[in-house]
Amino acid sequence: MKMNKAFAFSITSALSFSALSAQCDFSPLVDELSVAPEQQRFSQYFAPVLLQNFKKAKTREYNMVVYLQETSEQINSEEKQPSTDIFINFITRNLAGITQSTNTNPSDIESVNAVAERFKTYIESIHSMDDAAFFDEFMTGPYREGSYYYDFFQQAVNQLDETVKSSDISSCSVDFELNLDLPEIIENQYRYSNDIQVSIDQSTNKISSPDLLKVMFDFSAAAYEPYQLTDDMDNGADFDFLPDEHLYKESNDWLPE
Repeated sequence: MKMNKAFAFSITSALSFSALSAQCDFSPLVDELSVAPEQQRFSQYFAPVLLQNFKKAKTREYNMVVYLQETSEQINSEEKQPSTDIFINFITRNLAGITQSTNTNPSDIESVNAVAERFKTYIESIHSMDDAAFFDEFMTGPYREGSYYYDFFQQAVNQLDETVKSSDISSCSVDFELNLDLPEIIENQYRYSNDIQVSIDQSTNKISSPDLLKVMFDFSAAAYEPYQLTDDMDNGADFDFLPDEHLYKESNDWLPE
């Protein structure tokens, strides 16, 4: 028996649409949040280039932490100047923004330095891993405990899920406004983009847009942009001691926009 061509075409089209819809399903990533940490593997949902850039960004943060600590030691070894407190405040704030510890006082240099040492030690211990393994370890390993970044990632993924469900979205690209529930101690400091776009590459079935990963970086930290003094803080301080070529060593251009 011959199949009607129009009927055959409609079946083929329906199957193609079903395959597309299945490919662009964000729920596996959402479900991964409920998996035990030792079994989570978030790298499987993101394009390799994003994992590579994530590792580069963490390398840049590591370099920044090293440089800020060295600069702090140098400043403390010299006679106190009118600008000394400004420099130390700058260093402390940026170390806190990079390390994102829940167990430190962001305004206390000794407390922040202790966390910075933990951050450096952890990055050193996983830096030899390939991009995917590095990402999975950072997302599930011991540094996650007592840190903010995973909670922010989790909030973003859940808001993605809520957006898809409430709007009945079947597209491979979802836009939504992100509102993180920030702890009071950092809510006036932590800076992130509210406008989020999450896209899946249909050819690979992996997320190809970086916004979900950007949520885990504090853009107020000087690892991402030059520091600018406000008018009321201009006390003759010269921030030229932070050369761009050091801050952006082994850098990439995906952060910030």
